[in-house]
Amino acid sequence: MEWVEALEDRVALLSFGVDLRRYVFFTVNTPNVTYTLSGSPQITRSANETVDEQIYEFCRDFVIDTALQLAEVDYDYDDWARRRARQGPEASG
Repeated sequence: MEWVEALEDRVALLSFGVDLRRYVFFTVNTPNVTYTLSGSPQITRSANETVDEQIYEFCRDFVIDTALQLAEVDYDYDDWARRRARQGPEASG
């Protein structure tokens, strides 16, 4: 079942338009941070313990590029307002 969940996660990322090659590089070179119930973080480093300037810049650029790409297609869809507009002014009261 673990591989099915991993596949589901990758398909979700693809549906958002995330570049999976860059994402995998990012996940390999950044620590995994989880929080306990008490709120304290637990940091698990990947096999690559050294992060040089080039890796840092790649990861930073990935985060910025991905955020900007996701923001491009983000929109505020207010179905309720559209329904009221179609029904006319008497439906707003």
